[in-house]
Amino acid sequence: TENQNIIDIFFGPYKNTQALYIVSRGPGITLRRIHYTKGEDNRSPTAKIQIKDADDTVFSVGQEIQLDGRQSSDPDDDSLTYVWDFGDGSTAEGDERPKHSYKKKGQYRITLKVEDEGGLQDFDFVTVTIGVPPTVQMLSPEEGELFSVEQELRLSGRGIDSTGKDAALLWEVR
Repeated sequence: TENQNIIDIFFGPYKNTQALYIVSRGPGITLRRIHYTKGEDNRSPTAKIQIKDADDTVFSVGQEIQLDGRQSSDPDDDSLTYVWDFGDGSTAEGDERPKHSYKKKGQYRITLKVEDEGGLQDFDFVTVTIGVPPTVQMLSPEEGELFSVEQELRLSGRGIDSTGKDAALLWEVR
């Protein structure tokens, strides 16, 4: 798949046999399962999640998100069934283009499972962030300011949440 990097390959159980699993990362994480079909001609489908009209994956609490699985495909042109897991305890089945909104801030992993007529499956994942992260402004040290080894530095900054209120900052110095 375009811009996918393999991050893990392993053998694992599948039905009454073994399969080769390939985990790749690109825009999202993809898990592929390859198994020997003993002469069957059925090939595995490919799951693909898209988010309609979204340049990124950050949304507001209660904002409706239009998901789209229509880019999923089957090389044998089998019809596909769609099962969505929204990561918040709710699911949807059979819908290529479900809509979903979240009631709480946080990160949620959305999973799409597609299955073809022969029972072969594929999964795609995307993580969405609900609640716009704060904007951070570094006040000191200023950009380009020079300092020497063992010099004490005073760190200061300001965080502003999506409603314009001050947000707490947590510092980590390495």
